[in-house]
Amino acid sequence: TRKPALQGAGQGVSADFNWAAAVAAASIQITMYDMNLEKVFMGRGGIELTDAVDTRSGTGFVRRRDILGNEDFIDEGIALALHPLIKMEGWPGTPPKE
Repeated sequence: TRKPALQGAGQGVSADFNWAAAVAAASIQITMYDMNLEKVFMGRGGIELTDAVDTRSGTGFVRRRDILGNEDFIDEGIALALHPLIKMEGWPGTPPKE
């Protein structure tokens, strides 16, 4: 999950902000095939939201000015897309160890 960025000169969002609205995001999808072109693996990983909360209006989303600047988000998206082919430490579906 990613917390949406804020963009604009305003102070926040209005009470009637639609948090259920669809937003654009950057993701990676990796598909691997064998020599017979049979799919052997497919994985996806979310990287970053490309929309931000528009604080000028406080009621919607706008395209972000800066995207894909956080290398940790990119690395995590790649790790998510490759899991379980390459085990991701702390994968979100992994139950905590007791």
